[in-house]
Amino acid sequence: MASLAVMVFSPFFMSIVLGNCQIVRGHLVYPLVFAATAGIVAMFAAHYSAAKYPVFALLSVMLFSQIDIANRYEQTIHFTADADRRLAQEIYTRTELLQHGDEEGGRFPLVFVGDYAPPRPDSYIGAWDAAGISYFEIDAMNVHRSRRIARLMNAMGLPAVEPEQEQYDYACQRANQMGVWPDEDACVCENGMIIVKMGVTHE
Repeated sequence: MASLAVMVFSPFFMSIVLGNCQIVRGHLVYPLVFAATAGIVAMFAAHYSAAKYPVFALLSVMLFSQIDIANRYEQTIHFTADADRRLAQEIYTRTELLQHGDEEGGRFPLVFVGDYAPPRPDSYIGAWDAAGISYFEIDAMNVHRSRRIARLMNAMGLPAVEPEQEQYDYACQRANQMGVWPDEDACVCENGMIIVKMGVTHE
């Protein structure tokens, strides 16, 4: 029962401590491991009263470790989200000068090509971890990144159009003659789209 209570209340408690909602991993993995281990050592300590002190010390270490890891996740996510918003605004502002609209007065889609390595905060845990991954980093080698960034811009109140697969294929070929962001020639308007080259490798 105590183990179950720890698992249920730990994410809520951590949300209060950090002042923000916990990510999915924080809700599932760490509280579950903590709760299962707490249940095992509690049963062990019930039969060996002398073991209650090291058990308490172990649980304390696990608790503070969970707090530290969750806090680093929160810091990384906040840092990356803030950096993504700034970069999206910067790119949008520059490409807005290239927006002439199509024949029907609509907007040209933004097509992002090339790999991108975002800045990492000190709280970053590892490249293998999905927490804190940038919108401009994930799916760098296919059209889904451009569509995801367009949705991010729309959520920021910056009207953007999602590209089609054919446009992405064309942009990958055209990028061979372009510079890399933030170079002046990293953005071009051509063939009914605006191409933004974020890195050297793009196919």
